[in-house]
Amino acid sequence: MTDASPRVVAMAICALVFTLLGIAYLVVGLAGGPEAFRYLGPAFLAGGIVLGAFALPARMKARAAVAAQTVRGRATVVSVELHPHVRVGSLLNVTLTVRLDGRTVTRRLNVSPLSGVQAGAEIDVVYDPADLQNFRVV
Repeated sequence: MTDASPRVVAMAICALVFTLLGIAYLVVGLAGGPEAFRYLGPAFLAGGIVLGAFALPARMKARAAVAAQTVRGRATVVSVELHPHVRVGSLLNVTLTVRLDGRTVTRRLNVSPLSGVQAGAEIDVVYDPADLQNFRVV
């Protein structure tokens, strides 16, 4: 259920780098730095904007394609195994076993401590019907 193709990610990273370099070169060039920066700054900035103009619609198209293949539903939590030494910001890392469409599947993912994920609870999930192992808590 990933929506980030390598091409779109590379284009977005290049757009960000070119835009930031363009701004930095332009500021340094206008502040009395090397004269070449006055020309490189706008060139990099324009390149970043153009790449961003291509990356944004490509990402939106990829997200729409993934969204068309996913289903939102309810799952019953069978078990939750907390990994206390692994955290991402305020999110907890757990191995979550759920009953989804009559099958029991397990996945390790990050959940909010406020999500109420505990054994026996009903939770909202988004999943790919072709790959039940690839679900996400909503």
